[in-house]
Amino acid sequence: MEFQKMGSRAVALALLVGWAIAVPGYAAPLEQHHSGSVVYITGGVGDSEIGEIKQMMRDYSLSMTFAERQNGNEVFLADVPVTIRNEHGDSVLDVRTDGPYLLVRLPAGSYEISASHNGKTETRKVKVSDHSSVPVAFEWS
Repeated sequence: MEFQKMGSRAVALALLVGWAIAVPGYAAPLEQHHSGSVVYITGGVGDSEIGEIKQMMRDYSLSMTFAERQNGNEVFLADVPVTIRNEHGDSVLDVRTDGPYLLVRLPAGSYEISASHNGKTETRKVKVSDHSSVPVAFEWS
């Protein structure tokens, strides 16, 4: 059998991955990403990810949501290009979202955030501190 050629860790990992794929409703934990010294998480697809992100918001200096108004309803967006620039105009993060939420850990300071959807770019200016999380909502119509 092929498992005999694999180490016990590899077998355990293969079984775990197979279980995660086979179990309906299972979602892998959200992954932290790094861009230079900036740490961020993006996602929020499905109830489990939304719950996970909402619990983590307080650990990030900036929490963003992305949505579009369609026929009076709010529809969450993914694949939104986002750029964050510091007060000197330097880009500190340039990313496309994996879901309607983007959590970013930034040093205290002033920032400008640009996000685009369907050819329309929205810009927000924010001031973050070390002791709180600033919520920022982007909504297109």
